[in-house]
Amino acid sequence: MQEILLQALNTTSFAPYGEIIQSEAATCYPINNDTFERYHALGLVDLERAENVQGVISIFKCLSASSLPYSIHLMEKHPLGSQAIIPWSDVPFIIAVAKNDEAMQNREILAFESNGKQGINIGKGIWHMPLIAPTTGLEFIVVDREGPGDNCVEHSLDPPALICRS
Repeated sequence: MQEILLQALNTTSFAPYGEIIQSEAATCYPINNDTFERYHALGLVDLERAENVQGVISIFKCLSASSLPYSIHLMEKHPLGSQAIIPWSDVPFIIAVAKNDEAMQNREILAFESNGKQGINIGKGIWHMPLIAPTTGLEFIVVDREGPGDNCVEHSLDPPALICRS
């Protein structure tokens, strides 16, 4: 079984897989008569341009808690659009990613843990594990593509990979 050591989510190491959505170290400017700061364009929604394709905003609610070590049996990718995952609460979550290798043959999987105030925007075609959370009831805002075409490709890992703390 492949063992993957969990690492802190940071802009440099996550860059090949997408963007981190966070206000920390981001440029901002005042809006609404100086009552808010706007942290603009922290991630780009990347959608295949086609008829009846649109970006949608959803809420995903965790029904089954997960803990470490965590065994990854399945990876998925969205070849027609990026997918942003933004925590609705201040609780860290874990995501595993791998570069767009058509059949997941190289299995160079990395696992990251957000600090609870970071969201992610997974790039179009990037393999990632399905969303997990440490407790039930946690909610995430998800921005992704809706429209015709197969935008979810799944790949079973045999043997599975194991995410562990160092």
